[in-house]
Amino acid sequence: MPLGVDETYTVVTSRFFDWSYFDHPPLAWWIELALQRMGAAHSALLLRLPFIGLFALSTWLMYRLTGLLYGERAGFWAALALNLAPALSVTSGSWILPDGPLIASMLGSAYFTASALFERDTLRTWLAAGICAGFALLSKYHGVFLPAGIAAFLVSQPSYRALFCKRGIYVAGIAAFVLSAPVFIWNVQHHWVSLHFQVSRASVHGLHPLAPLETLLGQALFLTPWIWCALLWAAYRSLRPARETAIAWYLCCLAAGPILVFTLTPFWSASRPMFHWAMPGYLFLFPLLGAEIDAGMSNRRWFQVGLGMAGTVLALALLLTASEIRFAWVEALQPSFAWQNRLLQETSDWNEVRNAVVARGLDRNAGFVSGTKWNTTAKLDYALAGVLPVRCVCREPHEYAYRDDLRSLRNQSGLIIGPDLTLEQARTLYGSSFETLAPLEPIVLEHAGYPVTKLSVYLGRKFRPQQ
Repeated sequence: MPLGVDETYTVVTSRFFDWSYFDHPPLAWWIELALQRMGAAHSALLLRLPFIGLFALSTWLMYRLTGLLYGERAGFWAALALNLAPALSVTSGSWILPDGPLIASMLGSAYFTASALFERDTLRTWLAAGICAGFALLSKYHGVFLPAGIAAFLVSQPSYRALFCKRGIYVAGIAAFVLSAPVFIWNVQHHWVSLHFQVSRASVHGLHPLAPLETLLGQALFLTPWIWCALLWAAYRSLRPARETAIAWYLCCLAAGPILVFTLTPFWSASRPMFHWAMPGYLFLFPLLGAEIDAGMSNRRWFQVGLGMAGTVLALALLLTASEIRFAWVEALQPSFAWQNRLLQETSDWNEVRNAVVARGLDRNAGFVSGTKWNTTAKLDYALAGVLPVRCVCREPHEYAYRDDLRSLRNQSGLIIGPDLTLEQARTLYGSSFETLAPLEPIVLEHAGYPVTKLSVYLGRKFRPQQ
């Protein structure tokens, strides 16, 4: 399948090395940069391959973590359930997103920490836990929930508080801090703009009592309702007074942070958290589910039928989605639907833009191209590589604001390209940035032979940078 919007943005903004990036810490960007240096710049499969490999590692780590805590059969069931959860096995498991390295790193750190807590308390084990935690912090800001969950477990369990008096936990903390130092260095150099951007999404904008329920339903949909219900059921069973153990409490402490924060934040925030933000929390409920399955469900007929149905539904959903993206079979039945199909719009590669720019000679009339936001600019950047420089002369540039110095474009002509941008909107947004702004013939994007998006095109003369 072609790259999605977020994947395209990661690929094109990773072409330049930096210690961190506006949207997220740098590990996913560094992975993509290394691939592009090896010549994999325009192969979707090769660009995704490290993230597929990371999820294979995550599957193995889920098996090892659950096996350490509850036995190898429970580990098998936990790993299988993980692969039946689309938000983890499909999006985090194959797409070019920070979640891939985050999940693998969090599972690795949880495994080594569990080994130190419940098996062998050695400096080497704590060091390995700290290194994995450092990679989690290098992947996504969600990584902070991992040490927070471990600290919550140690503080709440009197028999484990003595670990604060030993060297191991501090060795782990130092290793994690050293590895994640590039994130702090970049934020200090840029006035903490990345952290401010992320935290601002949770700012108070009145009360929305039903929003957490909506968020829970979205999380259930992303995991599939049967996996989501099974995870919460397993967590409830493990925390019943007669069954609660230090192991179950450890896993629940790791899970609680992301689930509670990203479920409750919509109660006061106008900016709705995306449903997949809580997935790193649900990740640590899978060992509990694996243990419950191993304890008595695996031999029951209804469970075996349900498991087969869950796998079948996931396989069919993937087949239908991939075939629609590839062949647009829905549009074959109803051609007018193409204009409303966001799936096709977000996975289009915008190759028609490259063809139109060259065919119309626009690459000779303009010195650069800009989209209307960071996401459209990324699509242009991916399509126009080597034809025209792509910059983001827009109000939401994200990483482009730190990659390019727009002052170098002074007095050049530029193309503004974006979906359904009227002349009045273009003049409002870009009138002060150019001496003149003239509309050109639009470009129609097609997917599998069907038109999906009309891109407005404007030629601006004598660019005047505002920064």
